[in-house]
Amino acid sequence: MSVPQPPFGRIRVLPLHIKASADQAFEGWASTPAIDREGEVVEPEALAASLEAYMRNPIVTYAHDWLNPVGRTIEARATDAGLWVRIQLGRTARAREVWQLIEDRILRSLSIGFNAGPEDGFDKNGVWYWKRIELLEIAVVPIPANPTATFTVARQLGLDMTLPSKMRVKAATPFVDLPLAAEETPWRWDVRAAAEVLGEPADWDRMRRAHAWWDPERPHSREAYKLPFARMVDGELKAVWRGVAAAMASLMGARGGVDIPEADRVAVYEHLGRYYEKFGKPSPEYRGAWPENLRAMRFRNDALDIYAEEQVLWAAGEIERLATDATNMAKHWAKDGRVLTPWVTEPVTGAAASLLGLLSLGVGQTG
Repeated sequence: MSVPQPPFGRIRVLPLHIKASADQAFEGWASTPAIDREGEVVEPEALAASLEAYMRNPIVTYAHDWLNPVGRTIEARATDAGLWVRIQLGRTARAREVWQLIEDRILRSLSIGFNAGPEDGFDKNGVWYWKRIELLEIAVVPIPANPTATFTVARQLGLDMTLPSKMRVKAATPFVDLPLAAEETPWRWDVRAAAEVLGEPADWDRMRRAHAWWDPERPHSREAYKLPFARMVDGELKAVWRGVAAAMASLMGARGGVDIPEADRVAVYEHLGRYYEKFGKPSPEYRGAWPENLRAMRFRNDALDIYAEEQVLWAAGEIERLATDATNMAKHWAKDGRVLTPWVTEPVTGAAASLLGLLSLGVGQTG
């Protein structure tokens, strides 16, 4: 079967989440300044410069079938984070099919089709940066598990194609629908829990699935994984409700917050929100601009303030670490015949009394 040559020469596919809203409209990122598998970057200023011309004929297709458009871009913003778009699908049969696949979370990706020549970019340390492009099309696309299948489609269209590899702006872990642990399952993420998830030999894919965010540039480093919400339960990786709530609280600012790129926060929020749905819990409201006084934000599991408890757990972990250090030092002194003076024992006794007071508030109560 012959496939008509489209009016553009390159496509760029990003496996980014798109968010359905209503009336066959949805939004998402059509492009970001990420280094792709071919070692290329579409610069934000290139997108910004080409956007006005594209919006004069804001065609949206399915899988780059440019002869059968399914919708149009009704809003677009080119920022340092990339090209954000809001798309309205049409009333054709194909457009309705595309909408159904989006609602069913089967189609989750966007792609851009553009023209550019060698004079429109430059090489820097082996990476090609596009400074000027002619943006002609945005497409809703499926991303096959096997990348060669996508390359086959590109070759049929006579195009060059780039797939992303280093997605620092999209390192939120894709939703994989882990089984749920019993809601009352306790949660504590420490060195032991991390070791159980990683296993021996190391299963880094399982480690990734246990977290809501990871750094793809350091896939074999424990420090590259953030916002854990799942652990091994009866020999199987399961999502733990208290872990999900703790990760959400950290995203919102608990324990000092979490240091992840701003562009990843919505995807992480949506990921954790799916587990809120699975556990039958309402998600806290997402805020794009975080308030300075995060202590005023509350995230509740029935009558339990998850956010406040996360602060207590963080403080308890610090106390445990410092107490271990102090104990080790005291043991070292004891070997030399030295003892703790009242200068040391009195504040330690006061700290112990405060902790006992905390426990007297009601261990195990949730209301």
